Order: sequence, then C-alpha cells, then structure tokens
Amino acid sequence: MEKLNLTLPNVSQIKESEIISTWGKEADVSDFAVLQGASLNRSRGTGDYWLKDIYDYSHNYSNGINCDGIFTKYSIYSTYAGIRPVTSYSSIKKYFLKEFKGKNNITEGEFGLFPQYAPSKELQEEIIGRIEHNELERSLLKVPINSTLNKLERLNSYKYNGKIYTLCTANLYNGKYDEYLATNGVIYHTGDKVVTEMSPIKTLNSEKENLTIFENIIMSGISYNNTRSCSKAFSKTHLYYYIYKYLAPFIMQSIEFITENDEDENKLQQNVKRLMK
Repeated sequence: MEKLNLTLPNVSQIKESEIISTWGKEADVSDFAVLQGASLNRSRGTGDYWLKDIYDYSHNYSNGINCDGIFTKYSIYSTYAGIRPVTSYSSIKKYFLKEFKGKNNITEGEFGLFPQYAPSKELQEEIIGRIEHNELERSLLKVPINSTLNKLERLNSYKYNGKIYTLCTANLYNGKYDEYLATNGVIYHTGDKVVTEMSPIKTLNSEKENLTIFENIIMSGISYNNTRSCSKAFSKTHLYYYIYKYLAPFIMQSIEFITENDEDENKLQQNVKRLMK
C-alpha cells in the first residue's frame, strides 16, 4: 500500500497561504466529526481545529483555530478540537476523483472516502434495522476512532444500495447534556446510534504553493498528547501517531478500495458517480 503523507497545518501556513486568504480560516465540521466530540458553532456549522505548533510548552497548550476563525490555544489533553489535515498538492493530485477551478488560483478537489454526513431519518432506520438483523454485507473499510497508544476502536462499514455507511455511537462534546441537530434534520444525543455515509473528501488546492488542505474538519475526539508533558516534536505526539498510523492509512485504503472494486476506467467513473449521488 502506498503511503499518504498527511499532517496538520502550522501557524505560518494559516497566516500566509493563498488558500486561507481566499477561503478564510473557518472550517465546516462534518456530522461524523461532531458525533465524535467536535465543538460546533451551531449557527454557522463551523468547528475548532488543531494546528501543528505548540503554543506554550511549559503549560501544555497547543495552537488552534476556533469556530469563528480566530487563533486560539487548547490544552493538549482536550479532545473537542478537530482534525483538518494538509498535505502536498503534488503527492495527492493523482488520487483526485475530480478537480475543478475554484476562487482565484485555488482548485477544489475530491478524493478517497470518509464517513461524513447522516442520511435521512428513514434511511437511518432502514440501515440500522438491517445491521441488527445481519442483513448487510460488511465493507473492508473500518474507520479508526478514539485512538490511544494502547487501544484503538474501529467502526465497521456496510454496503447498501451501492453506497457505504458507518454506524457509530454519538459521543457529543458536552456529553449527556448536549444535543446535535444533524444535517439530516434529526436531533441526536450522546449514546444514540447514528449512520453516516462515506463520501469523497473535499480539498482546497494550490499548485503554486504545493499545498492541499482538507476543506472540512473530518474527525475529532483525539487529544494532541496524552502524557503529562508536551513534546517539542510533533512526530512524538499522540495526534501525530493517530494521523500517521491510522487516519492516513485508512484514507489510502479507501482510495485503493474504489479502484479495486472496478475492472476498468469506465466502471471506476461509474462507481465514483454512484458514491457521490
């Protein structure tokens, strides 16, 4: 399996990138990320996300961007800030399912698969019922969540009518005291079973800067570090471990999954169109 080199944006990229100056620092947060504990500006649909840089080593704070697009700091032990990865444009462009011109010199792309948004209430009930009665075929894709250095939970995914869905248990930011109005118009609480559809990941790309940043926050519930002190090297942090060892390989697996389930280019494009409906 090829490797996908994902990391987090750093402060200078947020301040200087043409992508950010064009689109802004704010990032929408997916249903799936909120269900994993992401914070949310309910009126705008935006969330908080981690940056790569440490804010204060002595007091264990890392940099981030809040739901209003403002630089802020987070305790390295917190889990409500989300993951909005970046990578080099040159390394990822070959995986795009589609790419089209956006604002200024920035392109918008789509690649891979990841659980993102909840389908209708009726479809939720249909899929959950079929899962409970073992009537759906499992996909090979298992989504990594709630990673620790000693434990990892993987969510099963299921095939239904040509698409792939994941069933998770809601774990909202404020726990049992919170509720979330998902994009399907249904209100969920911590402990509820929720189906989300796997769909292509949207990106913003600058060939000039050789930079690709995920358009949305796709994941949450992962602390920056889970030890008593903060490492000066991002590669020594818990968050890096999760992205490098679990998130990036899963997305790479989803890219190969799309390709391997089609015999030729025409069937590949048909499959992509079906997944994106």
